[in-house]
Amino acid sequence: MKTNTSKKVQEDEKEFLETLVEFIRGAENENLTNGKKDEEISVTFADVAGEQFIQEEISHPLWDHLADSDGLICLLDPADANDHFEITYQLLQYLWLKLKDRQNSLVNGMLPHYVAFCFSKMDRPEFIEFINHPKELVSYLENKSNLDIDKLLLQY
Repeated sequence: MKTNTSKKVQEDEKEFLETLVEFIRGAENENLTNGKKDEEISVTFADVAGEQFIQEEISHPLWDHLADSDGLICLLDPADANDHFEITYQLLQYLWLKLKDRQNSLVNGMLPHYVAFCFSKMDRPEFIEFINHPKELVSYLENKSNLDIDKLLLQY
């Protein structure tokens, strides 16, 4: 038997995926109407723990794939904020190192990617109240962990 909380989370996940699909379809239609028929949108999902990425050499094709992408979605576990932000910081640093030697790859010394930070484990009782209030969750985590999360995330 599913609880109302898990049902709400499932509905939110479904809404997120539907919104993503609508965005991609809208972008495809916009490109077609603007005469950009040769452009393509490709979305790749990889659910691999960040710790595994950090173990790969900077020459590994994984880093080329991430470096060549337009955007990144980083999933952060609020239950283990310190560890997750440290790993995310390391991942972004490795990616920056991959791009720093490529001519015109960085923008004002920062990554050229669109980056979205999304929280996982929002179905846990201690986080459910933040499900539609990510800024409040960030403040809560900053107070709990003594991290300046906005500063960490904005560095790249």
